[in-house]
Amino acid sequence: NEPHTPYFWDPSCTNGQLGCLADGIHEECRFCAHRPFETIACPEGVGPDATKCFFTEGFEPQIEYFWDESCEMGMLGCWADGIHAKCRF
Repeated sequence: NEPHTPYFWDPSCTNGQLGCLADGIHEECRFCAHRPFETIACPEGVGPDATKCFFTEGFEPQIEYFWDESCEMGMLGCWADGIHAKCRF
């Protein structure tokens, strides 16, 4: 089964580093972009678009959401998609 969290092959990854061992087998398989891995940038074409909300197909919320440049960690409704701080309910 494919995970909902983006991942990529990172030759610099070692067991114990954040996001490494994403597949449970290879140290170099690394999660990125999705919390708690938001500090790990995905290579181009791997992760979700960095300028719009992203929800896995079939998991889009029934509540309206939008991109809000003023959103920050801790503000009500921000991080609606669990990936982008600026995605807001």
